[in-house]
Parts: sequence; C-alpha cells; structure tokens
Amino acid sequence: MKISSEQLVGHLKKTLSPVYLVSGDEIVSVQESMQAIRYKAHSQGFSERRQFVYERGFDWETVFFEAKSMSLFAEKKLIEIRLTSTKIGDSGSKAVQEICRSMLDADLVFVIVCDKLDPSTQRSKWVKSIEAAGAWVQIWPIELARLPQWIAQRAQHKGLEISALGIQMIVERVEGNLLAAVQELEKLWLANGAGRISDELLQNSITDSSRFNVYALVDSCLAGKSARAAHILSGLFAEGVDPVLVLWALVRDIRVLCDLSAAASQGQNVEMLFNQYRIWERRKPLIRTALQRHTQKTWFIILSKCGKIDLAIKGFSNENVKDLLLNLCITLSKKDLFSSNQATTLTMQ
Repeated sequence: MKISSEQLVGHLKKTLSPVYLVSGDEIVSVQESMQAIRYKAHSQGFSERRQFVYERGFDWETVFFEAKSMSLFAEKKLIEIRLTSTKIGDSGSKAVQEICRSMLDADLVFVIVCDKLDPSTQRSKWVKSIEAAGAWVQIWPIELARLPQWIAQRAQHKGLEISALGIQMIVERVEGNLLAAVQELEKLWLANGAGRISDELLQNSITDSSRFNVYALVDSCLAGKSARAAHILSGLFAEGVDPVLVLWALVRDIRVLCDLSAAASQGQNVEMLFNQYRIWERRKPLIRTALQRHTQKTWFIILSKCGKIDLAIKGFSNENVKDLLLNLCITLSKKDLFSSNQATTLTMQ
C-alpha cells in the first residue's frame, strides 16, 4: 500500500501495519509521520523500541537477532531502521525482502526511514515487498501555495491566533523551510503563551532574531563570507539553536546545488531550473555565486559531510557537532578545497 503523509493519520485510526517505509526529504513531515506510527504502536502495547542505522558494512543479522530475541521488559517490539543511503545493495535488498516474507508477526512492527527515493529505487524489489506487506509513506514537499494553510493549522494546534498577514510574514521568512516554520511558532508560544499574536508583536519577534539566524548563516556561506558565517554560527550556538535546524537549512541548499551542478555539467540551462527548485528571486545571485565556487565532485563531498554530521547529532558518532558544522560552513564558503579542476561553468540565458 502506498499512502501520503496526509493519509497516514486516517490509516492509523483504522490499523497498524506490520512494516512501514517512510521516505522523503522534508524532515518535519518525516518526524511527524514517525511520531504518529510510534504513538499508534505504543497504544497497542509495543512498549519497546529498538533503533538501527544502516551504513556501509551494516550487518543485517543484528536486526534479525533483535527481532527473534525475547525481551524481559516487553512482549512487543517496534524496530526502526534509518537508512543513510537508499542504495542498500543486494544484501540489503534481500534482508528487507526476508523481513517482509517471514519475520512479520503480531509482536513486531518494522519501520524503515530514508530520504526521497529515486525512480529506480522505487521500482526495486525491497520497496515493492514493503508496499505489498505493509505501507509506504511518501513524504512530498509542501507546495508554496499550501504553506500558509500548513502554518495556520500548526499555529491553531498550539493555541496561537495569528492573522492572515501574520501568517504571510512567517511564510516569507521561512521560504518553504517547514522546520524553520515550526521553530518560529515554538518561539512565539514560549515567549507569549497561547492566545492572540498581533502583527506588530510578530514583526518584532522576527526582527529580534534576524541578527543570528540560520538564514543569514546559509546566505553568508553561499556568498563566500567564511568569517561572517563562523560569527553567526557562534551566535546560534550561544542562543541554543537546535543543530538539527542549522544542518537542515544548510542541507536544503546543498542538495539543490548538487543537482544544479550535475545539470550544468550536462550542459543544461541552470537558469531554467531555478523555478523548478523554488529558488526565490533575491537568492538567485547567491546560488549562482556558490555554484561557481566548487566542482560537481566537491558538492557531493560536501553533501556526504552532512550525512556524518546528521549521525553525530543523533548520537551515532563521538565527533563534536559544533566543530563539524563549523568545518562545513568554512568548506562551503571557501574556494574549492578538494580539486584543482575548474568549478562549475553555468549555462545561463
């Protein structure tokens, strides 16, 4: 069964599937879907949760052993597997198919979570086996036209009364970043509690946080201003901003730059792709500047750095998250550090 994140709530009201695949790049929607599945599982007695992270060299036997072992504390288990890559190879594909074929029972629920799947992976045997045995939850980006409604619904859920103009202020501030929108609402709720938020109060809140915000950090990195980026990052750390938000804001543009760099290397007109990637007019010069700073190879090396930072944030690495984020910002800001080859040449008209 294939369902959207919007359909998941209705699905969980009726049933709990034995296996789920949650895929997508919108971290907020992915987290909300995962939480919904966990809540449903817990309500049905799945009080023990085990988590695994798939990376190169991962031993799928550890998952099988956990599934078969008895627990002293709970009879039912929720087993989550986070894929750091959607390319899990032949052994991974066979392992997932084995889970779907012979390891599903009333006392186990499996949840596999990963980034957006490309078309070839969507057609793979392991994805099809999950789709047949359980549910594949596809997370799609929220269209800009739907973003005001999305923000308004979450504001209402927190008891915040915000005018249409106020909602639009938030839309323009977050530029499609759902995690930033959630952070903005959380900040308003913590500072003012539930109730009406005037347009003036909202404007002041946005202005007060404009000095050290993740958007300024990303823009400084793209503009090549490494010293300013380091200064802003230090300010964000001092304010206690969640590293997840910092990384997600950076990854959002890094993914786009990887795609644009690959397109440029194939001779495509990058300017024509800006609308497809929802790049706002005022940010196009920054994207152009950054794109010409690094080679296609370097952009993918930078993206792989983000994966390592994500693992560190989740506690699967002992490396210092702040140091890793600083290194990422400096790498983004500086001229190509990994290759002496000429950086991306843009095809623009």
